[in-house]
Amino acid sequence: MADKAIALAQKDQYEEALKQFRDAYRIDRNPRWLYNVGVLYDRMANCDEAAFFYRAALFGQGVLPQDVDLVDNRLGVLQEECNFRERHKQVADRHARAARYMSPEFRLCALAESILTGIITPPERQLLATCKATENNP
Repeated sequence: MADKAIALAQKDQYEEALKQFRDAYRIDRNPRWLYNVGVLYDRMANCDEAAFFYRAALFGQGVLPQDVDLVDNRLGVLQEECNFRERHKQVADRHARAARYMSPEFRLCALAESILTGIITPPERQLLATCKATENNP
């Protein structure tokens, strides 16, 4: 089962390889399978799941002793990556909310301006100026 999972992973068939490693873990309970699942999630750029399975593998001693420091370092990188993605997601959400508030339907320009504090782009600045100019003139 593990050999099949490795072969699938080498062909970039990560979802099927994940299934195989999970099935192997259900049968064997070897924490090494958790490490392999972490590697696959890492390759799939899923930092949250990769970190979860790397930690589980470390806790269960499924990481080879010579690789413990490497996995610890990778966990640090994944933490930063996850935090960056979350911050980016929050900033993108702020831009979307501000755009909605500046729409002709709402014209809540002051609210949009407060949401964009520190992240306003030149096109948004122009849109905000238009919003303010038309806010009181429907």
